[in-house]
Amino acid sequence: MKKFNLVLTVLFLTSIALTSCKYEEGPGISLTSKRDRLANEWSVVNYKINNEDNAAALNSFKSGDTLEMILSITRSGYFSINPQYTKSYSKANDGKIFTYRKDEHFYLLAPIYENNIFAKNCAGNGKWSFTERHDKVVFGNNGNGDLSKASDSEVLTCEIIQLKNKELKISFTAKDGKKHLMTMEPRNSETPAQRVKNGY
Repeated sequence: MKKFNLVLTVLFLTSIALTSCKYEEGPGISLTSKRDRLANEWSVVNYKINNEDNAAALNSFKSGDTLEMILSITRSGYFSINPQYTKSYSKANDGKIFTYRKDEHFYLLAPIYENNIFAKNCAGNGKWSFTERHDKVVFGNNGNGDLSKASDSEVLTCEIIQLKNKELKISFTAKDGKKHLMTMEPRNSETPAQRVKNGY
């Protein structure tokens, strides 16, 4: 009887995973929740506009080989786009962490914010939520914290193409009608369970 119950449980969990975790590029099956997979610090590694690699858009997330803009997404529904030293620069400098000082860094970071289409479209920080089917994620900057009450100009809806622990792909259509596809990798190597434990 115990074996039969175990088999039923496994089949039930597998059917849930198969019906609820499919994205265009995967994963087909995942026992990790979508929220736990999405919550991370993401580094943009590829950027396409209308299916073509776009170096300028990719470089809008970087300042040379020293700084990059990181998309931080928390389980509790908040996001931000913040500067951080690149992994290579940080590693070469004893794990140095970037601390923003307006008087020193404003002119260095201003061009990044000015040219970054994603940051401009979602205001750079605020709240996020899944759509009902979990096939899209909505980013918005809304003072009252309720995305359902935000105006269209305050939110950016992105289609989730891939949602894996080690890779995230989202696409959105900009105001000029062009389709943008961002491929991201996690900046840290924590598992989703470790991120939950650490309150991320």
